[in-house]
Parts: sequence; structure tokens; C-alpha cells
Amino acid sequence: MELPVIQNTEVTKTIELGDKLFVIRPWKTKDEKNFMIKQTLLSKKKQENEKELEKLLIEELIKPCIIEGNIEELDYSGMRKIIVELRCISIGDDINDVSIECISCGKNNSFNISLNEEGVISYKQFNTKIYKLNEKISVRFKTIPYTKIKDDTEEYDYLYLGIDEIIYEGTSYKDFTKESFENFLDNMDIKTSKKLAESLIEASSSLEIKKSVKCLHCQEENEVDLGNMVNFYLP
Repeated sequence: MELPVIQNTEVTKTIELGDKLFVIRPWKTKDEKNFMIKQTLLSKKKQENEKELEKLLIEELIKPCIIEGNIEELDYSGMRKIIVELRCISIGDDINDVSIECISCGKNNSFNISLNEEGVISYKQFNTKIYKLNEKISVRFKTIPYTKIKDDTEEYDYLYLGIDEIIYEGTSYKDFTKESFENFLDNMDIKTSKKLAESLIEASSSLEIKKSVKCLHCQEENEVDLGNMVNFYLP
């Protein structure tokens, strides 16, 4: 006799990231299975690295769990926020046996960290306000989808992708070409172009996952940064 299909009550969570709404579900065994199969293939090819693993994580463990919303519209921080939320509703808030080497005495420490603890997760929403660069130029930025950012993305390209509107001498400019933008930027003074780049960084969303802990050996304060540890997201 064939086994029946397990009928579970679907647990979902709704997340608002700026003007975007996402509905997600927890990971299922089939999601983990698909991920593990492809992770094994990567290992055999000796091609596994942080970026490949993150890409695999998105394709096999994240996208199948998004009931509503398009993750490819999110910037990098928004995408990681979805991953963190998925991890929490799938396998819980606790991360056990986080190992760090003390910055003072050099001895190894092992800690249990709860993502639910106040201050561990810090997410800053993207800011769509208008930034004034000088008396003539103001700009409004937009989120840059993480899919559009590559390792070789140059600063000009990054700025072009991140600008929604330029207001120059009272006139609003949108949907301009890359060539037009480069010509505009080439004739901008250094002080203003530097402020443009700084304003984009200020407007961008950010996600930090950090915890301050005391060394078990010397009591020195150490900061554990989980945000760049891809393995932390895995089931």
C-alpha cells in the first residue's frame, strides 16, 4: 500500500520590507533534500565557495518557500532578511555552539546565541527621501536588486542602478540612459560626486546580526558577527 501524502497545516509568516510584502512558509524536508543533493555535487566538483553556496541556498531553500512576493526585487540586505526569517520559522531562533577565538587571549570559546534576543538582529529599511547634494542637484535613490550586482560591478554602474531620480536646477529627470548619466557624472565636481556615493550608502538598507559576548577565559568583550557566516543560515 502506498503511503499517503502528509497533510500539514501550512504555517506562514508575512513580512513587510519597505513597500514590498512577502509571505513565506517554513522549509520542508524536500527543500533540504534538493539543497543537499546539489551541495554534494558542488563539493565533488571542488567549486564550493561562499557565493556559490549562497546562490544555492536562494534557489533551493528560499524561493520554494516564498508564497507571495518576488525576492529578486530585493536588495542584498532585504534578501538576507528573508533568509533569516525563514531560518527562524523553520528551525528556530537558537544557534548553538557558535565558536570564536578571543581577540585578547586567543583561546576558543563556544556560545549559544538566540536571534530572538533584543539587539542581535538589526535591520534598517531603505530610505527613499530626496538627498540634496548641492544647491543645484538633488537625488532620490531606489533599491538595487541583488541579482543585478556582480563582482565586477563598477562604481559608475552601481550609482546608475541606484538612482531613481535626479533633480537638476528644479527639473526632474528619470529613466535616463547610462551614457547620459555618465556624461552628467563626468562633469560633476569631486566633492559632489563623493557626496552622491555617500548618500547612496546612507539610503541603502542594511542587516546586521551581531552579539557581544564575554570570553569564558579572560572576560574580554568579543563581538560575534553572524551576518557573513553563510553556514549559519543552513538547516
